[in-house]
Amino acid sequence: MDGRAPGVLIQFVDPPPAVEPTRIDVPVLVCVTERGPVDTPVRVASWSAFRLTFGAFVRNGLGAYAAKAFFDNGGGPAWVVRVASPERLTATSGPQPVDRTRSVVGSASGLVVGAVATLTQDALVRAYLVVAVDAVTRTVTWDRPLHPRFDTTLGIAIATGAGTASAELPDAVGAPALRVGAAYPGAWGDRLAVVCTASVAAGTTTRPGAAGSAGATPVVSTVGFVGGDSCRISQDVGGVVAVVRADLAAVDAARRVLTWAALLPGTIDVTRPFTIESRAFDVAVTEAGTLVETWSGLSCTSAHPRFAEAVLAGSSYVRAAVLGDQPATGGVRLAGGRDGTAALTIADVLGDDLQADGRGLAAVVDIDEPAVVVVPDLVAPPTPAVLTAPLPVDPCDPCSPLQAESPDVVEAVVTEAGASFDDDAVIAAQQSIIESCERNTERIVLLDPPHGRRTLADLRGWAVRLASSYAVTVAPWLTVVEPDRKS
Repeated sequence: MDGRAPGVLIQFVDPPPAVEPTRIDVPVLVCVTERGPVDTPVRVASWSAFRLTFGAFVRNGLGAYAAKAFFDNGGGPAWVVRVASPERLTATSGPQPVDRTRSVVGSASGLVVGAVATLTQDALVRAYLVVAVDAVTRTVTWDRPLHPRFDTTLGIAIATGAGTASAELPDAVGAPALRVGAAYPGAWGDRLAVVCTASVAAGTTTRPGAAGSAGATPVVSTVGFVGGDSCRISQDVGGVVAVVRADLAAVDAARRVLTWAALLPGTIDVTRPFTIESRAFDVAVTEAGTLVETWSGLSCTSAHPRFAEAVLAGSSYVRAAVLGDQPATGGVRLAGGRDGTAALTIADVLGDDLQADGRGLAAVVDIDEPAVVVVPDLVAPPTPAVLTAPLPVDPCDPCSPLQAESPDVVEAVVTEAGASFDDDAVIAAQQSIIESCERNTERIVLLDPPHGRRTLADLRGWAVRLASSYAVTVAPWLTVVEPDRKS
């Protein structure tokens, strides 16, 4: 007997959790965008989220147009994989043509008509458009003569493909202190400028009557000092001011003692009074003249809690690399950004998940959520490169380069040509995407006909080569209002 009374036994149990249906409306957009990480899947839930990471509409890519249409029609979320041609490096080689509109290079790989190339020699950085390439003689023809300050008797570094805009901020004596680069590759980075302002975060003096040493200093106040501070120590000795730099290892606020990471040099007499200042710097980032970010209290010391490299890793616009001492007050414009669209290949767009090539579409092979593959730039119409005159230099802009020189008459703003593939390459790529979806078994691809195929006969001839239950198409293309009012 179990001791219970006879009758009906009632037990209350929780109902089983509801079965969540698998979503089949989440696309992955493998596309060209203005900015954002390359070959890295990013999940976005709205048009504003897309804009924040991948930027706005560009002439040489359809990614933003596809995302805007998707979200405007009630879609969301979506995965986005930005694609771009990888960076390729070469340099001028041997005797150069005297007309300065051509260059003989060590390798013509990546130099295709419509591509943007960044030419660098010492501190001079300029962008040029490739208008012709002779692969046999390795001769490249540029859209305009090389800048007069390029010395063609010396080597000129040449970079093509996706490139990240960057610039260096010098310290007080002109040595490189901080390299600042755009957060992501692309010509968008050339619109960025960075203004650095040196500051004093805290200051104090040695404490009278307290004995110190070269390794630790009793001070009047420790307020504002933290371990890792880069400090400026100055001492007046008979009218001559000795100045040294020292890094703090620790701060004892209770005892009011600063401990140094290394012994103070002999130029500082630790038995006499001296002044200690904690050095810091602030960074302001502008895009096309508009302030977008500010970062304060930064340091070039890796032990500091506001170490510039670590703090700026959280920026939506820039990254930093410490090269030396603290940067002096001043500003720089970033240069060298390239979209990497003209030399884009099918391999850059698709990768190969069977060969562990994680570029493009293959970057989402291990992500289950995407159910529809969309690759709009595969069938984009040819988009030629565009040259425009640079904006006038603002004499009040602290980041204006070469303010003491006359305007650069051979400068230009270059928009790279868009990717373009012939019909055979498009169909081969689409067959590869279908095979990828068939291996996945839970994913389909939305196919678009190659550009120019608009008649019923053309569409039937194209579709018969791609028959699959894992592919769907909508043709012909719909005509919509241009969402970018500036175009």
